[in-house]
Amino acid sequence: MVAGLVNTGAMKQKLVFRLLGAILGGLALGIGAEVFLFPFMDSITSLVVVIGAVWFLGAWIAGGRRFNDGGKQIAFAFYLTSLAGFSAPTELAPARDRLMGILLAVLVMWFVFDQAWPVRTITAMRSVVVSV
Repeated sequence: MVAGLVNTGAMKQKLVFRLLGAILGGLALGIGAEVFLFPFMDSITSLVVVIGAVWFLGAWIAGGRRFNDGGKQIAFAFYLTSLAGFSAPTELAPARDRLMGILLAVLVMWFVFDQAWPVRTITAMRSVVVSV
């Protein structure tokens, strides 16, 4: 789902939070869990603890007013990269491909909303001043 905001500042802020959330959730937590934690996990309890910790982190960040898009993106990127199927992941290539897909979507949103169809803040401010 692609949604644009009313001014460039809000769009750029949301883009930065989405990008940081995708990198933290997908690369650090998702692929990091596949490399360092999943090979040593042998029960559903350990999987629930890892998923619960990432869920708590994403929900805690998403509960704030400023960084809420980052928290949602952390949880989304983690779940998309590390929980691909009903069995334990054995390869890193699918997780890498999913992370690259998320980063490509963020790049496309930046291009569309900032380069191809820019709504400059100064133009919006001038129109507001003229209307006043």
